Order: sequence, then C-alpha cells, then structure tokens
Amino acid sequence: MIARCLAPLLLFAGLAHAEDDEPTHDVAQAAKEDDSCAGHHHPTDAAPSKADDPHAGHGARALPAKTAIAPRDAHVAHVAHADHAGHADHADHAASALGGHGHGGGSSLSASVGVLVADYDARLFTGAYQAVVAGLRWSSGRFGLAASVPVYRLTKNGKTVDGTGDVMVHGHVSLVGRGPWSAGAMMMASAPTGDGDAGLGMGHAMLMPEAWGGWTSRRVALTTSLGLGYAVGGLAAHAAHGGGMWPLVDPMNAMELTYGAGVMLGLARELGVGARLRGAMPIGDGAQRLVGAVRVVWVAGRAQTALEIQHGTVGDPFGLRGVLETAIRLR
Repeated sequence: MIARCLAPLLLFAGLAHAEDDEPTHDVAQAAKEDDSCAGHHHPTDAAPSKADDPHAGHGARALPAKTAIAPRDAHVAHVAHADHAGHADHADHAASALGGHGHGGGSSLSASVGVLVADYDARLFTGAYQAVVAGLRWSSGRFGLAASVPVYRLTKNGKTVDGTGDVMVHGHVSLVGRGPWSAGAMMMASAPTGDGDAGLGMGHAMLMPEAWGGWTSRRVALTTSLGLGYAVGGLAAHAAHGGGMWPLVDPMNAMELTYGAGVMLGLARELGVGARLRGAMPIGDGAQRLVGAVRVVWVAGRAQTALEIQHGTVGDPFGLRGVLETAIRLR
C-alpha cells in the first residue's frame, strides 16, 4: 500500500534530480532543501515532513560538498510533518531535515511536495489516510520561515472524507553556533483550516514554541528538543474532541510537553541515514504518545529527497506511516 502510493513522488524526485545536478557548495546549501516535524506537526521530528526543521548547521564544522547530513536532519521536526503530519514534526516539518541556515547573510527559498500514507486505530475510529503536502521555506542567516498545507483522504470506519488539513506556519532563529554546537528557538502555529468534526483538523488554533540544540561532527549529527503545545482558547476549545488526542490525521493533546532526539549519519557525500524519537506528555487530560522513525536522505544538486518510515509506539497516534518528500531550492 505504502509503496503503491509513494511511486508517483519517487518518479517526480528522479526527474528533479536528473534535471539539476549542479554542485552544492556546503552543507548549509545542501541542507536547505529538507525539513523535519515532520510533523508536529512537526515531520520532524522525520520531515520530516511531516513537514522545514529549524535546526541549522550554522556554526558547525564544514562537511564535504553535498554531504547529506546536518543537525536539522537529525531532528526532522517537520518533514511533511514527520510527527504531526499536518503540522510542524512538520516540526517534527518539519522535521525535517537537513541543516538550513546558510553561512553569512545569504538567503534562500525552496519549495517542497510530499506524500504520506498511514493506518490508525483510535478509540472510536479505525482506518487509514493519505495526504499530499505542499510547502514553502525561506531562510536568511540565522532566521527562517516556513509554511505548509496538507490535503487528505481519510477513511474512518469505512467512510471516506476528502479535504484540506490545518495550515502550519513556523519561524525559527539560530541563537548559538560555536564549533560543533548549535542551539536555537522556534515558534510554530497551526490555523484551523481543516474540518475538526471530520477528523481532518484540530478545530481550533494551536501554538507550539520549542527550543532545540545540536552537536555535529564530520559524519554524525545529534539533536534534541523540548517544547510546549497548547490550544488557543484553552481546554474548552479542545473539549469537543472528548479531551483526548485529536485530530485523527495528526493527534495532539490540548496542552502537552513535547520532546525529541535524533541522530543522523552521513554514509556518502549525497546520502545520509538516521533515526529519531518524538514524543509528548499531556498536561492535564490527554494521553502520552511516542513515535520512532528511521530516515534516508538523498541530495543531488538543488534537489533533496527524504524517505521516512514512522511507527507509533506509545499512545496509538497511528500504526505505521510512510513519508516521502522532495524539496527543490529555487534560489
């Protein structure tokens, strides 16, 4: 099922790489192409996805040209919203994933498209969902902005619903860049554009501030993060969902403490592999969740493709989820 749904984007990624194979001058340039939540919403954690990850390699030791590794890839807070498919995880967009703050004051702009497929077994619903996620990312020096929009097909208890999910935006700043060490802060927010009653959106806005730190050697990148997610309007805004995690496509508590950790290893100049964990503890009513993921990143010229396989190990946010994203640097 996952392979069948990811096939069109694999073809798109191959064409993108074939058309533009110009050299990448440093890891910051190569990194700008991918995100990490992931999801939150957050790959991503991923990108992964999810879906852009703010964990830049600013100040980190230079790696060989086109090396597919950087602090951001380890966190993947938002690659196609790696942890939260319609949000940052997406921080985890965002998740996400290769570095992204260029050295000096240069700016960059990149666009991405990702697909994801997942199955789930929630309290009252069971089924599967697929999505296409479009994203746009800008960075300049220590600062960056990103936005993503998912479109879902959700099957729940045999009924199919199509529609847009919650739009995710985030901004980040790199505060520390000294030798192999880096650290910074990020603010993520989701707008209630998805149908909350159908399970495609929260039904209310969410704010998700987060702090992150990373260490990078020549071939290895380690990252960690700590954040807070809360519903705008308080617990009452989330009460319509029974006080538990919601929505079906991107479950989250009304208020929660989020955390993540990851590692990325550069196997070759154009290829990196890694693993990460992304989790949350409810503040008040809700449920814990923990997502584990493995990730492969391929960089070629202006294009970067990331594939992440995620598993909801605690809290049943989903069963198995696959996220595939290609990002292309526009300038």
